[in-house]
Amino acid sequence: MELGHKTLHDRQKEHTQVVTSKNQSKVARKGATQVDNKDDTAAGSNTVADRKAPQQGNEDDDLSPLPADEVLPYMEQAARGLDYLHRCEIVHRDVKPQNIMLVGDVAKVCDYGLASELGDIRATTNAFTLPYAAPEAINKNQPTPASDQYSLAVTYVELRTGRWPFVSNT
Repeated sequence: MELGHKTLHDRQKEHTQVVTSKNQSKVARKGATQVDNKDDTAAGSNTVADRKAPQQGNEDDDLSPLPADEVLPYMEQAARGLDYLHRCEIVHRDVKPQNIMLVGDVAKVCDYGLASELGDIRATTNAFTLPYAAPEAINKNQPTPASDQYSLAVTYVELRTGRWPFVSNT
């Protein structure tokens, strides 16, 4: 098996670090008025305009969007991998940026811990990652190939916008 060097989630975090460092150097060059957490002027703190409300409450709160010309080939490659699984009557059930590995410049779907055969009654567990789970996987506990496509679409939105398409987990 080939070894991947990072996931799409890792790639987005890497891109965020680059964008953040560029923005910080721009602010430093402009000599912007600095405001601390109490909205008082202070050296070395963020400007009010630079602060964002947290989305998910962890280190991945403010991920920068990846450019479309980078994301689209990865999505096509992941979709082809899922298409192959679906032809074999297997549903992945946990498609997300953390489960799409980059091997060189090719995206490959990985982590088959929740994968199941279509119609396998033993695979009726409610195991999935909530923000990426399709309604039928949550409400009816009956994931289908379309559930994987839904999860891939949520993955695309997250990679392109830096946010999940929905504000809450419900």
